[in-house]
Amino acid sequence: ELLEKLGEGATCKVKRCVCTRTGAQYALKIVNKSRLKKRRHYVLREKRHQTEYDNVLREIAVMRTLRHRHVVRLHEVFDDEERDRLYMLLDLMPGGQLAPSQQRIT
Repeated sequence: ELLEKLGEGATCKVKRCVCTRTGAQYALKIVNKSRLKKRRHYVLREKRHQTEYDNVLREIAVMRTLRHRHVVRLHEVFDDEERDRLYMLLDLMPGGQLAPSQQRIT
């Protein structure tokens, strides 16, 4: 079940959610794929352009391998082709953002 919005940026939103079966709470990062694919930049050392979507895919690959008490755990990724969204189910961190003065999540 989706609950309140925790944060928002140019390409994604983060909402608190709860598993109705277990009561466990998570953060759900909702990524707009088409917006990420439009945001391109040049990677000098690789001599090619890449999109912000490429960066998110790399972030997911790295997060899937990490297991540390100081790193937010990625539990699941859902790719919704119909809605053009990527959903990342993450640990809900008590206390919220690391930088409270930061207004946007990227």
